[in-house]
Amino acid sequence: MVGFMWDDRPWKGGEDIRAMLVLLRREGDVRARAFGTGSSPPAGVEFLGRLSGEELADFYRSLDVFVSAGWTESGPMTVPEAMSCGVAVVTTDVGSVRLWSGDGSVMRVVAPHDVKGLARASGQLLTNERERVRLGAAARAAIAPHTWERTARAFESSLAAWFDMRPAAAT
Repeated sequence: MVGFMWDDRPWKGGEDIRAMLVLLRREGDVRARAFGTGSSPPAGVEFLGRLSGEELADFYRSLDVFVSAGWTESGPMTVPEAMSCGVAVVTTDVGSVRLWSGDGSVMRVVAPHDVKGLARASGQLLTNERERVRLGAAARAAIAPHTWERTARAFESSLAAWFDMRPAAAT
């Protein structure tokens, strides 16, 4: 099962997802499911609409491969969400993806607009259970330290250092 977030905005890569599915289905039966806000998901995709909380986690855990095909983003949050659920991820090289990628050791990264690359990487993972499971476990381990609490503390510490918010010494 391959899954993705569906969004009608062009830079989210929906048309690339649609084309990727066509290529994957030429090679065999590929089931797909999606969540999101878009209005016209690809044919043959189980579309679940908006999900949050445990529903969203269940969605990710139901997948073999999660695909993110955005063309330009600062940090597609669906990537670390899928990673934290132990799903093998195929994503385009946008925003902060490289920070999470482990130089390709915890996910497959392709160039934006590379439909054939998305299909090739996804197809290889769909047919190689051992690699898919290894990648999902590596992704979960790699993203685990990046909690909201830890990130907020690091950000706050950086701001304090930047603005030198420490109380002035008494004279």
